[in-house]
Amino acid sequence: MKRIAFIAIVLTAILLYCKNEAVSSPSGTIDPTFSGKWRGSSTIYKAGQCSIGGGDSTTNSTTMTWTVNTAGDITIQDSVLTTANWTGKIQTNLSISLRKILTINCNGTQTTDTTFYNGTVIKESATYKLNVESVESWCPQRGCVFRVRYAITKQQ
Repeated sequence: MKRIAFIAIVLTAILLYCKNEAVSSPSGTIDPTFSGKWRGSSTIYKAGQCSIGGGDSTTNSTTMTWTVNTAGDITIQDSVLTTANWTGKIQTNLSISLRKILTINCNGTQTTDTTFYNGTVIKESATYKLNVESVESWCPQRGCVFRVRYAITKQQ
């Protein structure tokens, strides 16, 4: 019985190491492989008074360029929403928190919306994937609120 318990502990340790080895060095820093192109889609759903593209939802392809340092700090350049300022943090357990500041023209007036996205990067084989969703208020004076979902994959 002791031998089985020992084997279970060793296997658990190996699995935990393998899960984190691609993102964490022995010193606990983040592996820079998260930097680079992430591609996928963004889907915007009507959640307030305004429609999107004449309907209730729209899906667009998106490409983001991530820069990640060894402390896990993230900056993102969005190829579609060039007025968006993305920053965030990734932890060694692959949990991620992102902040998106978007400047929008609302009824002829510049407005800024800050939205937070939280999730976990999933590793499937050698591929990293992220699915996050939040609510954005683009034009509060008109009740333009949208639920926005990103489904992106790190490019090799």
